[in-house]
Amino acid sequence: MALVAFLILAAWVDVKAALTPFAEGLDLTGTEWAQADTSGLLWIGIPLVIGIWRVLTREVK
Repeated sequence: MALVAFLILAAWVDVKAALTPFAEGLDLTGTEWAQADTSGLLWIGIPLVIGIWRVLTREVK
């Protein structure tokens, strides 16, 4: 059961799998757009927000 869950979530978390339809020039469905957005948020958005927060709250020495 864990393997099935992993395979289902792999398309949502793996950036390469989520962005493959863009590289192939296919018309994207709503699910494919959601997968690309989710992987982008996980791998770009969250680290960006954490980094900005750390820079803004750091004490100037």
